[in-house]
Amino acid sequence: MTRLSPEKLSLHFIWIFGLLEMITVPMVAWLPGITFIRVKSPFEGAIVGFIGIFLLFLILNSSLHRLRLKLAEQPVKKVSVLASALWSALLLALLFGIQHVMSFIHLRPTYIQQMIAGFVSTFGSVFITILIYNKLYTMFPFCRITIKTANTGYAVRQFSIFPLSVLAGLYEAIALPVILLWQSVDSFPVLTAAVTGFTGGVFGSSIVVICYNYIRFPRFFLLLEKITPDQVL
Repeated sequence: MTRLSPEKLSLHFIWIFGLLEMITVPMVAWLPGITFIRVKSPFEGAIVGFIGIFLLFLILNSSLHRLRLKLAEQPVKKVSVLASALWSALLLALLFGIQHVMSFIHLRPTYIQQMIAGFVSTFGSVFITILIYNKLYTMFPFCRITIKTANTGYAVRQFSIFPLSVLAGLYEAIALPVILLWQSVDSFPVLTAAVTGFTGGVFGSSIVVICYNYIRFPRFFLLLEKITPDQVL
């Protein structure tokens, strides 16, 4: 078992989250009648979560040779796409479900409500998703997230729950008010959502990287189990 606990987050996280939001937010804007009050349904969240991570990881896997990411001194060649997308579908379904409940709570100014909703919904959805993942790892091997390097493969056996939930909640609290700016524009909402999504993703992830790298923020870890390269889906 390999324990991976980065002391610093790579700057690659910033543009990766910007790209993720640029993919997913326009899909949300395309859905009919979406506002902060009429939030997305869990079913819509599952669709957006699955497609968003599926496309993002396809792009990343084709670019890993340029990013020069390493694991155990070996270059990373591939991250499982389908399993990651399935877990993302669950996460976004939970997130949108929590936001739906929180939409009945009204606070002023609006951006404070958005920040609180972003933190609570993301913290809760990440916490529950990781808890389920850690419990089901041994029961459903086909659902595990895998990583392929030049010489071997790894499966993520366990995620640390609390630090990742806090980091994700902080990210969404910062990013969501920026992302939702597309709702104030009357024309070209999908295009505008791509711009606000990318901007919010970059801004939110930048704050997270700064906090993690330069403040004594709780460190997260992953437990990785070695598998054969052909087991990486």
